[in-house]
Amino acid sequence: MLISVNGLSFGYDDVNILQNVNLSINEGDRIGFIGENGAGKSTLLKLLSGELSGYDGDIRRKSGLVIGVLHQNGGVDGERTVYAEALSVFDRLIAAERRLRELETELGSVATDTREYRELIGEYNRLSDVCRAGDADHINVKIDIVLNGMGFAGSYERIVSTLSGGEKTRLALCKLLLTEPELLIMDEPTNHLDIATLAWLERYLDGYKKALLIVSHDRFFLDKTVRKIWELEQREVSEYKGNYSKYKILKEEEVKTAEREYEKQQLKIAQMTEYAERNIARASTSNSAKSRLHQLANMEQVAPPKRRSRPPMFRFDIDHESAKDVVRVVGLTLRAGDKVLATDVSFDVKRGDRIAVVGPNGSGKSTLIKTMLGLVGGADETAEGREKRAGSVSVGERALLRGVNCHVVYGKDVSISYYDQENDNLNVENMVLEELWFRFSMASQTDMRASLAAAQLTADDMDKRVSELSGGERAKLGLVIVKEERSNLIFLDEPTNHLDLGAREALEKGLLEYAGTLIFVSHDRYFINMLATSILELDNGKATLYAGGYEWYLAQKETATSLPQERKTVKKSDTSSSFRSKEARKAQVRLKSEIALCEQLISECEGQRAELYADMCSGRRGYAELREIEAQYNALGDQLQSLYEEWERLNIELEEVSG
Repeated sequence: MLISVNGLSFGYDDVNILQNVNLSINEGDRIGFIGENGAGKSTLLKLLSGELSGYDGDIRRKSGLVIGVLHQNGGVDGERTVYAEALSVFDRLIAAERRLRELETELGSVATDTREYRELIGEYNRLSDVCRAGDADHINVKIDIVLNGMGFAGSYERIVSTLSGGEKTRLALCKLLLTEPELLIMDEPTNHLDIATLAWLERYLDGYKKALLIVSHDRFFLDKTVRKIWELEQREVSEYKGNYSKYKILKEEEVKTAEREYEKQQLKIAQMTEYAERNIARASTSNSAKSRLHQLANMEQVAPPKRRSRPPMFRFDIDHESAKDVVRVVGLTLRAGDKVLATDVSFDVKRGDRIAVVGPNGSGKSTLIKTMLGLVGGADETAEGREKRAGSVSVGERALLRGVNCHVVYGKDVSISYYDQENDNLNVENMVLEELWFRFSMASQTDMRASLAAAQLTADDMDKRVSELSGGERAKLGLVIVKEERSNLIFLDEPTNHLDLGAREALEKGLLEYAGTLIFVSHDRYFINMLATSILELDNGKATLYAGGYEWYLAQKETATSLPQERKTVKKSDTSSSFRSKEARKAQVRLKSEIALCEQLISECEGQRAELYADMCSGRRGYAELREIEAQYNALGDQLQSLYEEWERLNIELEEVSG
């Protein structure tokens, strides 16, 4: 057992956050930790890792337990390069290797029968064991696998202080993975990862043999990585075996069983009470009535079912229907400052479409939405256009009035709403109710309060300044504004980022019932899978529209990557009739046969290398096995280079023979 917790209670200022918590973490456990925003999940993680004290109860940790913790938005900083920061994880191993080299020199100059030699050889053997245990020979391979998998390929020499907040958090996660602690605790590790990086991390953690404790709202991620769920609800932690999908089934069964047992007992109590009251005064039935009362007094009461938190409700209605052709994008260029992110972006949006925009971080997903709305300008933006963007009209009205640019054309009767992932459209100095009422001044205060309450913003929340809201509360306010605009085209940029699981599922339900058109950016694959009817992928400067849901898109991508890569060769006209001799014809036949064989060997070699590289990057192999795989990979690289040279030589010779 790594950690055991008994009777743990904790709170601030007489407010209990955790009460009588009992749980344990064993070697190899893979635990997903869920609960509402603000329930106390991060607090419990800090208590388990020893970062917080002042609790009641008992927390026992295995002696010498090494715990690695990734906090939300907890990144690294400094003036080292990305690679040097990752390398710092192995400072002790590197120092041990350096000392081994020094000892080898010293041992060569000391007589073998002396005490000094024995001391030196003892230190040498101890440090050799340390290096073997830490697999020091494969430090560079380990770093390459993790940094490349986590999206830092090509960024090794960047200075850490110049990274974004999300990149710093990703680098902190890289360091934790390289450390390989006995217990790896991660608080929302998926927040800054694109879909490709998420998939890599899932594969890596699949091969992680030590214990995991993960707080996450990413349901796909939990399904892939954990085998046990902790749920924090009303200050108590309950445990369920299985992943998130299994938890949902077990939780529903548990709630229904508890309700049935409680109702059954309450009915029995009512019947026994009613019988006793009717018969206690009669001499003939008095003893029977007293017996019932005695049974009632000694009955073990079934606790009433826990009152489950009411999820928020999001209902998106429209004032009027748009034309069938909602928006056409033709030859659009996406820019971030002077940098071109994508060119010739072209696609059509029809009424009722729900298009998910996916792609690596930095590919231009949010920029696409902002460009379509005229919030960022292309090279053709005029001073007049910039002035209009600074006006007081809403984002949707602004886009429609201006027409954005000649590359984005909206259809008839389209009305637009936009949810910004940073909520930059909110005035942080306004009170919450004021912020909503200012936008919809014709509505009653009662209606505005009801709309906010439906999204689980309380009366106290409504009297706060927007700046005082949590990330999840701001997200709900932003979604309420979108709901109240009643538009038939909604743009959503990462709407689930700050929402807990209940709010995400409520938002999915509301959007599934929405009668309008939806274009959204999200890293939440479960959310995408539930909603999307088409996938627009931005990658390598190009946009590709897949006319199907998320699972269909994944299947298409898998099919495309599994197709054999055909090597392109230059076709030559048939010149057999112009051969100068039979010898030349024989030479050409021989060379073509050798070239075909060479191409077959190249294809096989490339395939084997690709499989080895995928194996190295999968995270399923222990690092002790990587030495052999790396050697095979390098040997195939040498063989491939020789085959390329041979293929070139044969083609040159064929050209000469063919004249």
